[in-house]
Amino acid sequence: MLVCDGRKSLFFRNTGSAAAPTLHLMQRSDADPNPPTQKWGADRPGRSGAGDSRRTAMGQTDWHEEAERQFAIETAALLDQLANSFTAKAVVIIAPPRTLSVLRDHVSPNVRAMQMTDCAADLTKHSVPQIEEWLAGEGAT
Repeated sequence: MLVCDGRKSLFFRNTGSAAAPTLHLMQRSDADPNPPTQKWGADRPGRSGAGDSRRTAMGQTDWHEEAERQFAIETAALLDQLANSFTAKAVVIIAPPRTLSVLRDHVSPNVRAMQMTDCAADLTKHSVPQIEEWLAGEGAT
């Protein structure tokens, strides 16, 4: 089971049942410190032209969002390694919607072939008993 957001990932093994989960933390991963925006880059947004006199401004890059996206991609790769090393039959992924979207796009075919359940929720700041209680109430496992 993976509980994560754009800054922290918690990998659990459920030794209980779906109705009464018993989670054991296997691994925790934290993103590198995220500096203030002015430390990331100071460039102005780019511009593009259509060949005539019209010019269009490009959007400003959100470096914090990009760092969270990259962390989610790395987490998907780590999920693949852990799921294969423990020969998991099912995988549950719980993450906020934006992170969950990136994970879905980057999870490996091996993990996708397992019984995979995902749920859009942010539980990374909850204690293990609170996560177990939430799972028992939601029936996500």
